[in-house]
Amino acid sequence: SYSFCTLLFAMKMKLLAAVASAMLLGARAEEDEFVRVATDANWKEVVESEELVLVEFYAPWCGHCKQLAPKFEEAAKILAENDPPIRLAKVDATVEKAQAAAAGVSGYPTLKVYRNGAMSDYGGSRETDGIVSYMKEQTGPSSIEITDSADAKSKFNKKTLDHVAIVGYFASENLDYKIFMQVADHYRGKFAFYHVKAQNVLEGLGYYGSKSAITIYRPFDKKGFKKIYNGGIYKQAVTDWVLDMGLPRVGFANKDMMELLALKSKPILRAFVPSEKREALEKDLVKLLEPIEKKHGKKLVFAINDEGHDAYNIDEKDLASGKAIVIEEPKKRFVYTEAQGSVAEWVEKWTTKQAAQWTKSEKPAPKAAADEVQVVVGSTFNDIVMDTTKDVLLEVYAPWCGHCKALEPKYNELAKLFEDDKNIIIAKIDGTANDIAHKKYQASGFPTLLFATSTGKDTPIPYEGAREPADMEKWIRDHATVQLNEEL
Repeated sequence: SYSFCTLLFAMKMKLLAAVASAMLLGARAEEDEFVRVATDANWKEVVESEELVLVEFYAPWCGHCKQLAPKFEEAAKILAENDPPIRLAKVDATVEKAQAAAAGVSGYPTLKVYRNGAMSDYGGSRETDGIVSYMKEQTGPSSIEITDSADAKSKFNKKTLDHVAIVGYFASENLDYKIFMQVADHYRGKFAFYHVKAQNVLEGLGYYGSKSAITIYRPFDKKGFKKIYNGGIYKQAVTDWVLDMGLPRVGFANKDMMELLALKSKPILRAFVPSEKREALEKDLVKLLEPIEKKHGKKLVFAINDEGHDAYNIDEKDLASGKAIVIEEPKKRFVYTEAQGSVAEWVEKWTTKQAAQWTKSEKPAPKAAADEVQVVVGSTFNDIVMDTTKDVLLEVYAPWCGHCKALEPKYNELAKLFEDDKNIIIAKIDGTANDIAHKKYQASGFPTLLFATSTGKDTPIPYEGAREPADMEKWIRDHATVQLNEEL
């Protein structure tokens, strides 16, 4: 019948499509001789079955991914000859969405390290040599076995130990041991892990019986140098305990430590110091911040840094005196000033949502002449753009943007066309150097043109017409809500 023939034809087409897809996949894998192609369907075979594999999540249209491709391929070729071989794989994240979502991919390319299926962030460079060296560092066990009790006693000496050390004691390679090794893999390169299995070493260190134990040694805290884990040995519980115990409550934090602090998923209070005065200021800052940490440690994590202050336009005097302190939330920043009281009072205001939010801003520009474009910065946005007596056309631009550069002379000409209209402001703001507090004025691309009328400041009108002075002038006059000069 007709319906049967139709069904048969559809089945044939599906079969042909499947064969073509398989051929395409095979050709693609063949093209990348040393980089395996991972998909949602073959994930267990390509990734989870490997002891160690580096996976790139990419998008076919991504320029950065195209730049990385030959370097990634060359690294894969070199690592394939390593003993043991180290595998590299790639995933088209626009197609294989399940694994991309599981890896938390939000941009391209994203690199992740998988060890027996367990994922961790890639921390190396995107050059061939950097990929090779980083992945070679990932080989071998994440925890070093201690086979001599005398060695253990000297290694974890309070006077000589210069790094955080986590030690596991296990009577056999039981489930507790395997969980400990998974935690060591998770923090590889961040903390030093050791383990003891030999019965004579265990007894020499005072451990008897079959019960597992985990100890952490913390050279940054002489009073609390040794801490013993008291909970059940579950991966998440031990992972959290190591992170909680392995970092000082208040103290200097380098780049690796800042990455670890970020894992706590809390806002971070950062106190900045100049590197040349770090030791002198650090003691005073610890003394200042420790009482605050005791009170607000459940809401905040604390760190002292000697870099990163440039982003906040902090005065050199404040930096040199230990008063350069900020609180960073995922989408908000708060900068301490003496006008807000003591640091303790300022933090208290932050906890009750009374602290003033900091706005990233260039220095305010002078008022423009009547026939010029008015420059807006983060700190002057409300005064200029949100002025309810004016209609304001705002260009959000980027200095590197080619379209913005092409628009500039035309935009300047537009300002001249409104020279006699004092209630019309032609303005621009560098969207890369200034924060715009109002969510309706966020730019998804450059340039973005928004018309903030006197009566509609919370609902700016996007300008999407031709970018010629005459066209923009006519559109503004058609949409204006303020009184205009009668002469056109």
